[in-house]
Amino acid sequence: MRFIRRYLNDTSGIAAIEGALLFPLLATIGFGIVDCSMLMMQNHKLAAGLTSAGNYLSKTQDPFSVESKAKQLAVNGTFSHAAKPFIENLQPDNVSISYRNITNQETNGSRDYRGGDMIGIAAFSVSVPYDGLGFLKTLTGGSLNVSARYETRLIGMSA
Repeated sequence: MRFIRRYLNDTSGIAAIEGALLFPLLATIGFGIVDCSMLMMQNHKLAAGLTSAGNYLSKTQDPFSVESKAKQLAVNGTFSHAAKPFIENLQPDNVSISYRNITNQETNGSRDYRGGDMIGIAAFSVSVPYDGLGFLKTLTGGSLNVSARYETRLIGMSA
């Protein structure tokens, strides 16, 4: 009886037991935070690359002739094909560019945009698989993509 009472009153090692019970939860939360941070960083890199490419393309006189340079700029921030891409699996072929025109009607002597009756818009979009640490991929069922989109007005194009 004395042995049982002494055993129940012994508090040494309680911190180790609590730590062993809480460690899996804290590790899961920590890996989740790191994986989410990496996902947001990749999304930011994609958006910044598309913005650079859009700004470059919007100021050229013939955007169709420099599409490949704009795609390269979106992928690695430079026109060099030898430069390392922002994201490991990102290639210029992943970047798509589409064009459309919107009307710029004159109403009561003013227009919505500076320019003529038609305004050209270039839309950039990209989507690449996200690998990360694998934590988010496990939660989403194994597939997760990072996507970005950017639209810009074509201001350098001659009519």
